[in-house]
Amino acid sequence: MTCEAKLLDGEVLKAVPQYQGFISATNKGRIYSHPRAVKKFSALLNKDVVQHYKGRFLSQYQRNGYATVRFGVDNKKFIKLVSRLVLMAFDREPAAREFACHNDSDTSNNCPDNLRWDDQRGNMRDRIARNMYPKGEQHHGAKVPVELVDRLQRKEISPAEAARLTGFRYTHLWRIAKGHCWKHRMPTPEQN
Repeated sequence: MTCEAKLLDGEVLKAVPQYQGFISATNKGRIYSHPRAVKKFSALLNKDVVQHYKGRFLSQYQRNGYATVRFGVDNKKFIKLVSRLVLMAFDREPAAREFACHNDSDTSNNCPDNLRWDDQRGNMRDRIARNMYPKGEQHHGAKVPVELVDRLQRKEISPAEAARLTGFRYTHLWRIAKGHCWKHRMPTPEQN
């Protein structure tokens, strides 16, 4: 496989196993499409022709906050996350239900040393540890006032009474009172 790619200083190009001969990834998080000839039918000439494509680095665009590329292999179109392609090239193929996780939470940093395979639970632990997971009053869907949450957790008001007064569902208020949600606002034993 010949490579016409103009690499940056210290940049290494490795083939993505699933797309061997078509797509490669670099250790700087760039994706390279190899030069190739594709046999196509030309309606204008009414016969099969060979179209030649030059090798090039694929344009990356943001999709749901992650760098993504589009490419085609054997008349099939693919949209893939750059982080997954880089990990597949530099580490291994993912196991079932594994995600490409960013160690520094910067989704634009797709260097292999910043990526790892992990499950959904590990990915969420990272978000919570870095305060990137909104909870309680910071969550966009929060409707229960903080004052009511505090009163429920200090047992100044029962969930049934709060439901009667406010119109919120009893089960949700019960979960707040028991600490199943809004845990971050639960009073410590010395505060009770």
